[in-house]
Amino acid sequence: MQKIFVTIILSVTVLLSGCSPSHQPTERGSDTHEKPVKAPPAAVVENPWKEGMFQKGVQIYLHADKAGDAFIRERIRQNLDYVVKLGANSVGVSFPIYTDGATPTRVYVGPATPGRGLLKNAILEAKKRQLRVLLRPILDESNIVSEEPLAWRGSIRPENNARWFQSYGALLSTYAALAAQLEVEEFVAGTELVSLQSQKSEWRTLKTRIRAAGFDGKLSYAANWDSYADLSFEPGIDAYPKIHLSDRATVPQLTQALYQWLTQLPVTARGRLTIQEAGIAAQSGMYPKPYVWNSKAPVNETVQARWFQAMYQAAKKAQVNGLYYWALDVYQDPEQELINGTRPFSFVRKNTEAVIRSNFAD
Repeated sequence: MQKIFVTIILSVTVLLSGCSPSHQPTERGSDTHEKPVKAPPAAVVENPWKEGMFQKGVQIYLHADKAGDAFIRERIRQNLDYVVKLGANSVGVSFPIYTDGATPTRVYVGPATPGRGLLKNAILEAKKRQLRVLLRPILDESNIVSEEPLAWRGSIRPENNARWFQSYGALLSTYAALAAQLEVEEFVAGTELVSLQSQKSEWRTLKTRIRAAGFDGKLSYAANWDSYADLSFEPGIDAYPKIHLSDRATVPQLTQALYQWLTQLPVTARGRLTIQEAGIAAQSGMYPKPYVWNSKAPVNETVQARWFQAMYQAAKKAQVNGLYYWALDVYQDPEQELINGTRPFSFVRKNTEAVIRSNFAD
């Protein structure tokens, strides 16, 4: 979705040609001389996900633009423990990759892209907690917006589609190989790339390339909420539909509206569909524009809590595969949020937190 994030979420360039090892993702920062700190025992999922179970998920946005790796690893542990304590059985690890503007030519590792070591750490820590893992590289919008203020990842127009997909595939193959090595359950081949969805042959080639990298798990594509695409991947969607109800709308009213939106999708897709993002800011007036994340509207925790509850109920009623709430930022310390205060987009230490726990306990 063309979400308008506050700085902490998307504050987040090495050219990857696919030919030179020096262009592969590398570990960002170094903590080799730091004294290791013994981590406390990891929280473990009480009822781990198995094939056929509903994915009760939370997305963690993993970026590496502000701090050293030791700090981020500690935050990864804290956030994953928090995810388990919410009752989740799945976690999405979303992380930024970059393209060079609104009319791009290439895709590459950028300033906030986590290195291979951090990604591996996040996946292994999730596995230690018996969480199902969805690994999701997502095109950062900073370079796109800097060229065209109203552009976003879903509107890019590559100068040469074949060349752009070649670069994109070269980068994704490295992450797919890591996902295969660590037995990640799901790898996301694209997110909200609306303007490129018509390039069916390029997507088929990309799929072949990812499989050739060794990944044989679930391979999906996350469509934008208003532009479902029947590509050659398992269907995913980022759920930010416009619901024209006021702040006073009840959970049943919201649930029905969201269910009607979901059931507009093809019947053949719904049984395989995963909602890879579902979120809303805790502010007034958000139901008709849940994708807005920098509103100046007053804080309203009820708006967020009801949306989170209704989205979950609608997803279960529509019999989709699962739902991932958006999101925890890896720089957050969930245990300290009550002291430091929470931002409007965060669900930590708000009424919404109890709603998530209740949903995931069903």
